[in-house]
Amino acid sequence: MLLRIALASLAGLSACAESDSVVTPPGTDGVVAPVDEGGLRQLADLSGSFAERFRIAGDGLEVTGPGQEISLTFEVDGADQLRQFDIKLVAEPADAFDLENAEATVETPFVTPAPNGLVVTGAEVRVLGASLTTSVSGSQVLATMRVRTASAYDASSEVRLVLTSLSLGPSSSERDEYDSDLGVGITLKR
Repeated sequence: MLLRIALASLAGLSACAESDSVVTPPGTDGVVAPVDEGGLRQLADLSGSFAERFRIAGDGLEVTGPGQEISLTFEVDGADQLRQFDIKLVAEPADAFDLENAEATVETPFVTPAPNGLVVTGAEVRVLGASLTTSVSGSQVLATMRVRTASAYDASSEVRLVLTSLSLGPSSSERDEYDSDLGVGITLKR
């Protein structure tokens, strides 16, 4: 039995090693994180105390022109005493998205102080949430963001939403901070 498991593991590692489109982030117990066309992945292993993994799940990523809606869901696995989050993304290029009309919905038990669920400053989008009543443990959807491609959207160019900062924790003074080194985001497919 152990020989079968060892052979299956070796075969799985060999298959992953042959592909340029996947990476296995350290500490993810062999979970394969695909890398998209823009060099970004949607799953990151976190090294802090308040969540083990962060994920962006996207719908509508195959975009052919202006005005198409994209939906991004932000999730954590292995949350521990999580009560607050701050997710910052940067649009590349900024004029490819209609950021002024974007909106986000935080999931229960979180609430947000931001109008439309997010704060937009130039090309940066912040999705904020806090729970006033209880902490979250385990797997949890944090928020869902909806944004449309702008009239300046050019399907022939690489268009991305890149995570530049992620802050998670039980309070404003006790948090894990991550930056763009996570390599997380989405690239729109053409």
